[in-house]
Amino acid sequence: MKKTLILILLNFFILNAQNIDNEINRLEKNRKEFIEKINSLKDSISIIDKKINIIKSKEILKTVKDSSLTAIVSKNGKLRKRPYVMDDIIFNFEEDTEVLILDYHKGYFGVCVNSVCGYVNELWIKKNQKVVDLVYVRIQEEEELAKIKEEKKIKKENKQYADIEAKNIKKYGKTLYAKLKKGTFWIGMTDDMAIISLGNPKDINRTVGKWGVHEQWVYDGDYYYFENGILTSYQD
Repeated sequence: MKKTLILILLNFFILNAQNIDNEINRLEKNRKEFIEKINSLKDSISIIDKKINIIKSKEILKTVKDSSLTAIVSKNGKLRKRPYVMDDIIFNFEEDTEVLILDYHKGYFGVCVNSVCGYVNELWIKKNQKVVDLVYVRIQEEEELAKIKEEKKIKKENKQYADIEAKNIKKYGKTLYAKLKKGTFWIGMTDDMAIISLGNPKDINRTVGKWGVHEQWVYDGDYYYFENGILTSYQD
């Protein structure tokens, strides 16, 4: 009777544990599905935002092109020859003045007033909605260009790194190159190997004599000594 009761309780606990595991699995599956739906919605919203920005960009840039975008420059504003805070002033605004907006770039508006054109710091501009939209469009464009530039830079660096990796693997073999990348060094290694293993030194003290070239490579508190390109000793 006692054994039967123990078996019943044991089966109960096993079934209960299985039910808990099943419930956890079900909830995790639901969570995963919800996350996928949220990500899908985020992607859809991002696509819609891009379409809105494209439409806004076209409208704003058309307004600029048609020379119909205007704004007010506040009294005491300065029209400068170029978009720099210390550049030559070519016109002083003695009162609030309506100007023609030509463009916007990094805090300065290109404007024309009385047939004189130059640049005004955005702090002097009383922005209407169209001007705000122009700023938004230009900032978006600048960010996109910066992003493209950074992606190209990373792509170029990755290619250079891959080329170096392939060259070193071909030169040293996968096993030895893997050791070098981990920072392993030993007496008798070449200076090229040391560069891979230790990185570039902070300084190199070189002595040239009849015997050849002696070099002391200086790192943070560590010194490595090379004779004709071969590591012969070190201090740490």
